[in-house]
Amino acid sequence: MSGSPITDIEAIPLRIPLKPDLPGAALWGEELTAADSLLVKVTTDDGIIGWGEAFGLYGTPLA
Repeated sequence: MSGSPITDIEAIPLRIPLKPDLPGAALWGEELTAADSLLVKVTTDDGIIGWGEAFGLYGTPLA
């Protein structure tokens, strides 16, 4: 299998504030104050761009 080599990978963290009184703002009895997500942008040498997403319920600690 051949394809275009990847030239760049960019991770873009998102935190979307939630209002506590909205449906879905509580999960397993805990109030959620924000929804965390990570967008991943992958670029190839011929300009093709692909996107991915990873969703975390409680955020992800820094490594």
